[in-house]
Amino acid sequence: KAISIHGRTRSQMYKGQADWTLIGEVKNNQRMTIPVFGNGDIDSAEKVIEYKNRYGVDGILIGRATIGNPFIFQQAKQLLENKTPTPISIEEKVMVCKEHFDGLIA
Repeated sequence: KAISIHGRTRSQMYKGQADWTLIGEVKNNQRMTIPVFGNGDIDSAEKVIEYKNRYGVDGILIGRATIGNPFIFQQAKQLLENKTPTPISIEEKVMVCKEHFDGLIA
């Protein structure tokens, strides 16, 4: 069992900022006995580490940012392992885009 909390309300939709303070309060409530995953406004690997440490969540969910940066997972994993993220070359980015488009057409 686990719970995922998005820090933005339904009425906010994609506007405003996710309330990570509330997510942290839920996670750090002594009655909370299951893992808590936070979501909202995560747009970089660095923010994954920052928010995980600041709010104490067990994990982070990433949504729209993956569309523009599919490498965010690899980079976040490297940071979590105290490694320097591997720089992604323009050539690699183009190759991944081509593979993605080929998959859409197939």
